[in-house]
Amino acid sequence: MKLTERVYNAAFSPGDREEALLRGFICVGTAGDRGVFVEGHRGISAFSNTEIAFSGKGFSLRVAGKGLFLRALSREKAMVSGEICALYFERNEP
Repeated sequence: MKLTERVYNAAFSPGDREEALLRGFICVGTAGDRGVFVEGHRGISAFSNTEIAFSGKGFSLRVAGKGLFLRALSREKAMVSGEICALYFERNEP
């Protein structure tokens, strides 16, 4: 079992994660203050070594910290590493 699967399985009851992803939500897991696992994003809207922002359905997720970098990135999943200071969820007003 991959680390991302272990994190999500510990945080969600069976079916919660899949239902959230089907509804277009971003699912997030953390590895202390050193990593963030993001699933269900719709792209990256900002990128620097102090902030990485992901677009979602109706909102965005910003990861703030120091020395941030993308350890892995696919069409719907990402792994951010570095010193994580904060996570921000922001609604996109219509």
